[in-house]
Amino acid sequence: MKAETVNAVGSTSIMTAGADDTDMMIDTSAAGRAAYSLNGSGDYTTTSAAVNGLDPVKVGAMAQHQRINSASNSLGSSTTWNTLSQKIQKDSLTSSEARSFSNRLDNAVRSNWQRSFNDKSSFIHTMEEASRTQFQTTIGVGFSKIISTNGGVQITVIGQDNEKVSFNVSEDAAKFFAKDEARIHSESLQQTFGDTQGLDYLTNMSKQIGATEAYSYLNDAKEMRRSTESYGADLTTSLVRNYATERYGNESSENIRHAISDFDHFLTQQGSQGVNNMHDIINGFVSGNGYGWGNTANEVNGRLAILVEPGILYFHHTSRNPLSFNQFRAYRIGSSHSELPLLFKRLNNITKLIKR
Repeated sequence: MKAETVNAVGSTSIMTAGADDTDMMIDTSAAGRAAYSLNGSGDYTTTSAAVNGLDPVKVGAMAQHQRINSASNSLGSSTTWNTLSQKIQKDSLTSSEARSFSNRLDNAVRSNWQRSFNDKSSFIHTMEEASRTQFQTTIGVGFSKIISTNGGVQITVIGQDNEKVSFNVSEDAAKFFAKDEARIHSESLQQTFGDTQGLDYLTNMSKQIGATEAYSYLNDAKEMRRSTESYGADLTTSLVRNYATERYGNESSENIRHAISDFDHFLTQQGSQGVNNMHDIINGFVSGNGYGWGNTANEVNGRLAILVEPGILYFHHTSRNPLSFNQFRAYRIGSSHSELPLLFKRLNNITKLIKR
């Protein structure tokens, strides 16, 4: 049985009675669409939400970029970077793929160093004037690498001919250099390994050198890439629910409508400023750092779908609280939520799972 109503905000709600005492409602408006399940007690649960003009593929891609960025930050730290660089250089002796990535990474690092010297926040502005002038002269004739030596109190420029010139620096300059170096390493990794082939290579490399944190982030990014649209749609739903709760107090169907309307207003009524605001909200949400109302890491991590058998099962978490792997809900793609109990029982028959 179906019942259709028109809400005060102009959206149309269609209620469908379920055979298992769980009703389903679909809410459609000019701003977007949302679906809910309704139990016997009258409690709504938002099962999906979409905003017109907000592409779930782009949302998923932003989340994937955040994972790659986090992995690059981890790999850009001095100790891990040295291990990674040595491994790539060693592999480049026998692998053309490693040699190609090694050359691309070296070029990216040099280019990013060159660009950073024009930044007013660069470490070179903390060097004494005489040292800074000599340093700029040295790099002006070309360089292969710039590294920290002698416990961090020296900065060494390695020329194209492998000649080394070292500069003694203050403790403050050393700290600024370390900060610049980590940022440049991170940016260079993202630029070098940002495509599919690069992501696969860097993921495997991180596993080989024991960089467990980076490997976890990169593995997540690979899973997202395999199902960017579905994961992006999932994240969009989670974002709408989070915004409705934080902005309006809870995720009632009325507040979900308000959240969808707000996002649509950002995208269609506020010009470039509104689009930028929406971008910042999404970016803050998928990063886990939040967008004004606190940390959102639980919502984002909880929405990470782990593909077990392509086209058959996803392990998925739809509540606002994070669950362990063994607690993830399972559902067959395209199935209704009423099939969850049966599918969950079938987990006992699955003997091989891909675990994070």
